Amino acid sequence: DRSPSRGLGDVYKRQVQVFATSRIDERSGVSQKTGKDWYIRNQEAYIDLGGQFPVMVKIPLQKDQIPYGPGNYYVHPSSFRVSGYSDLQVSDIVLVPSDEK
Repeated sequence: DRSPSRGLGDVYKRQVQVFATSRIDERSGVSQKTGKDWYIRNQEAYIDLGGQFPVMVKIPLQKDQIPYGPGNYYVHPSSFRVSGYSDLQVSDIVLVPSDEK
């Protein structure tokens, strides 16, 4: 069974939309605390959480990662983990294209 919802129910089925106009935000600097360089790169997207309107979220991108193209996506199960206290946590978000056109 290669169903996208296997093991995660509706959590995995939350649809994320990336638009052609979705912004990419890049920031970098030097940590005042450690003195090390830091780099953050995010892409704007919108997730359907079941409310009246989708909610804007920032999807982290690696430094050389090609941004997600316009379209509909689902959040990949690897984006979730369980803490040592059995809490569900979201780690680096990975999107996979949805089959819906």
